[in-house]
Amino acid sequence: MVTEFALLEGVVENHIDGGLLKYFTSHVASLVDLVPEDVEAGPHLCYGDPGHKHFCEPADIGHLVTVSNGVSVKAGRPIAWIHMSVPRDPGDAAYYAPLTGLTLQDTTELYLGLVHHTGAQAGTEKRIAAAQSARDHFGIATECGLARRDRDTTSGINAQHAYLSDTA
Repeated sequence: MVTEFALLEGVVENHIDGGLLKYFTSHVASLVDLVPEDVEAGPHLCYGDPGHKHFCEPADIGHLVTVSNGVSVKAGRPIAWIHMSVPRDPGDAAYYAPLTGLTLQDTTELYLGLVHHTGAQAGTEKRIAAAQSARDHFGIATECGLARRDRDTTSGINAQHAYLSDTA
């Protein structure tokens, strides 16, 4: 979904006729609907990860919330989870404020990509506290997985996950 968020953020020129949001949410919902009912499905909403940084720093998590709400309404099957990537720098409550307007299906779990190598455990805990100012319940994850991480950074990231899962 990197291209979609680049369009929504105005980073690249809009080449899609009509409403971007309607187009994107309908498309993602149709992809979710292709997954067999007996398999959990959920989208990873992403701003990319070049150099372990978003392609742009969004002002807040609002576009991710808006797309999640639209997909949640349009999907014809249950969505098990939605994962929102979170940049490594925002630690203030204002960034997460749009989460108060998140309206997912009752069965959908929210995962926020708050666990980063940058800032280590203290940085992750700061991001979690800021997100909790807008939403009580969510799971944590890395921003975009571990596949592009240097091998020497993954043990620290995994240690953060283990520690935080033990304290939850």
